[in-house]
Amino acid sequence: GCTYTNTGTIGSTISAFNGISPNGDGNNDSFIISCIENFEGNIVRIYNRAGTLVYENQDYDNETSYFEGYGTRGLYIAGDKLPDGTYFYLIDKQNGDEPESGYLELIR
Repeated sequence: GCTYTNTGTIGSTISAFNGISPNGDGNNDSFIISCIENFEGNIVRIYNRAGTLVYENQDYDNETSYFEGYGTRGLYIAGDKLPDGTYFYLIDKQNGDEPESGYLELIR
């Protein structure tokens, strides 16, 4: 019959979906990172298989700032379509945690 009440903070975590097919059909057209908008100043970097930075963006939010298969760094100047393949991402939430990394598949 005892009760106990306490308050606390539940931290937010991100989850990256690792497949995009930017073909304009409205399904998986961009790289979605759930809850990324909760980390102000975040930096998302995407590298090709050779380790070359091909995309970089600060304040990624899935709405106005997102990756849809176009390069912004390195050999791919802004607006260049990246070829199909496996890419690797690094997400720095800018909150003191270690950056999160993984891969994504780009299929046109």
